[in-house]
Amino acid sequence: MVEAPKSSGSAPGFAASPGYRVDMEASPNRIRLKIGDEVIADSTNAFLMLETNHKDVYYFPRADIRMDLMARSDNTSF
Repeated sequence: MVEAPKSSGSAPGFAASPGYRVDMEASPNRIRLKIGDEVIADSTNAFLMLETNHKDVYYFPRADIRMDLMARSDNTSF
């Protein structure tokens, strides 16, 4: 199993918001993503991101995602 990264509390933006947290932790559970009857991702190595003022988000290792079912998009984040 891959070890989860530690808290990112040392980034410069945290000085203005010291109570703001972004933490990653290894999920202790098997996480499976299904759309209809199709399993899109299945992992025992997923991470859970916990961020202040946001819903918790699971991140899957690429190897555990059915990439053959994915399509590239023009959307980006940040």
